Amino acid sequence: MKPDFKKINIDFESYSKKVIIKTIIVSIILVIFAFIILFIKLLSFNFAIQNENIQKNSQIINYQIDFISKHVVSLKNSFLSFKHLDSHYKYNQHFSHKDAFNRYVYNSPNIGTFISLYSPMTSFLDEFSALEHLSVMIKNFQKIDYVLWTYYYSKNKFVYVHPFIENPLTYKFSEKSYSGDILENTVTTNKPYISTIYDDLITKKKVFALTVPIFKERIFQGTFALDIDLEKLFQSVAKLNVNNKHINLFLVDRKNQHYSLENRDRNTDWFVYSEHSKIKLGYNYKNFHVYNTQKIVDGIVLVSTFSIIDILKNSLLDPNLIYFVFVLVLFYLFIFFFYYRYIKPQHAILIGVLEYLDSRKDTKESKMNAITKEVYRVFKYLVSEFSVKIKIDNDIRHSKETIEYFIKSSHIEKNFGYMINPAFNFSGDYVRIFDLENELKIFFVADVSGKGVGAMILVNHIDIFFNFNLKSIHSLESFENILNEFNKYMVIKNINCNFISFKAIAVCNKRNEISIINAGAPNLFYTDYNSIVHEIKSTDSFTPIGINSTEEYKFSRLQVTNKIKFLISTTDGILEQKNKTGIFYQNSFLDALRFSMSLQSIDEMIKFIWQDFFSFIENYENQYDDFTLLMIRMEE
Repeated sequence: MKPDFKKINIDFESYSKKVIIKTIIVSIILVIFAFIILFIKLLSFNFAIQNENIQKNSQIINYQIDFISKHVVSLKNSFLSFKHLDSHYKYNQHFSHKDAFNRYVYNSPNIGTFISLYSPMTSFLDEFSALEHLSVMIKNFQKIDYVLWTYYYSKNKFVYVHPFIENPLTYKFSEKSYSGDILENTVTTNKPYISTIYDDLITKKKVFALTVPIFKERIFQGTFALDIDLEKLFQSVAKLNVNNKHINLFLVDRKNQHYSLENRDRNTDWFVYSEHSKIKLGYNYKNFHVYNTQKIVDGIVLVSTFSIIDILKNSLLDPNLIYFVFVLVLFYLFIFFFYYRYIKPQHAILIGVLEYLDSRKDTKESKMNAITKEVYRVFKYLVSEFSVKIKIDNDIRHSKETIEYFIKSSHIEKNFGYMINPAFNFSGDYVRIFDLENELKIFFVADVSGKGVGAMILVNHIDIFFNFNLKSIHSLESFENILNEFNKYMVIKNINCNFISFKAIAVCNKRNEISIINAGAPNLFYTDYNSIVHEIKSTDSFTPIGINSTEEYKFSRLQVTNKIKFLISTTDGILEQKNKTGIFYQNSFLDALRFSMSLQSIDEMIKFIWQDFFSFIENYENQYDDFTLLMIRMEE
């Protein structure tokens, strides 16, 4: 039936479009996957930074507040000491007056501002003199930029403020001041107290107060208080977090009043005050916020938070993701350009060539255009070459299967085993085991010169020769005679100067004897019962088969001083193999051999050494000679 080339063309275009669509879908999945990885990475990074930030920031703030608290306590102790010293103090009347609220005011730039509700300063000179003595100490402490005001509220209804207030009328001191949150808590609890966050009426700044009560013989005397400027207090915190764009820090007091330390434009109303002595991780699912909280002082917590939505936005705008998408777009543009510029026109040409081939118009080749004619010729050549290659590959595959059927590449029994792994399609190594009379075995290991098909044919020739003379092999002498005959035959027939290096190892466990013929293959080892590896070098050496027709091969008795546990024979393909750095495998082979002695079976030992060999060369393509390993267990 004649092919429908129009349908072939449509199917090709449909297939091309499907491939492009699938590629785009896979790429979109890759972009989404890359985005998820970036998001998770950025999210975990922010978790770590957030936890580290709240630890460092809370430590800094706690240190500053502790420093202030110690100073207030020292003021309290010094005040009590000075109060006893100058009970008959006289003060400068020049700074004293009565204001519009009928309050007694003493206002000195050096000492500070005193405001009394009912009595002049002369009514309580002991407190006045003590505070004047402390004014130098307070002035030095006032140099700390986050200390805004220092107060002393007396039970005698007067207040002392430092630094002095230029216009005392702006300071709202009255009876109501003693019923406020700060003084009430200080008097009733008899311990330091931290106020909630409030606005200072004079400076209009956000502050909180730290107060320490003064008691004498359990009787309340007054209260020292400091107003802490939050903006100044947290300047060091802001500097510490300048590079953390996603994390927001803010304070929350017991009345759920919020004060942002860095970005006051961000909404923090979603957080509700809760106090914990340790750092606590939390989530606000409604607003997609992750936060950590840490108590700074009683009634105030520090909150470190970031928005998951911000992390998503920053992940989408991440330069790495944008660059990845940009490269993908360029890749698609290149694919589309290549398809429409080269593939589609060539496809049309190919369809034209197929039509000519189908209509058998070889004689009308002159009517084709120049491009189609050239493609037609190349196509015919490729078809013929491809057909030849398929035939060769099939021949090689069938040949390997046939050879494997007759000449096994591996054989394992309880007391012996071998493995041959060719470097190329065909092996030039050969192993044969002969069972003779009186429990005598001969292990024949050969290495043929050359590689590939030629070496395979010679190996097959050895096997045929042994099979033809198998009935004649019944003793060591008969085996020697067969070898000598085969050597003479090979010298006569050896047109290509091939030769066969071999080892013949005769083992008789009954008499505990080992005899060897070594012809150009000296790689023979044994291990004792302490798993120590020894190399056998004392055997007589003969020339390989196929070189000297007068060579007479004879077994020589093996003499060793140690009791043998295993005999190991290899070809040069193992010991002379190099890795990429040019190091020979020989030392690694001896190490692998020692370790294999701890395994249970010969099969496990051979497989372990092969795996070690493969890891040494890293790739099958790096093997340049056949791997052949024979192991024989000697009976005790």
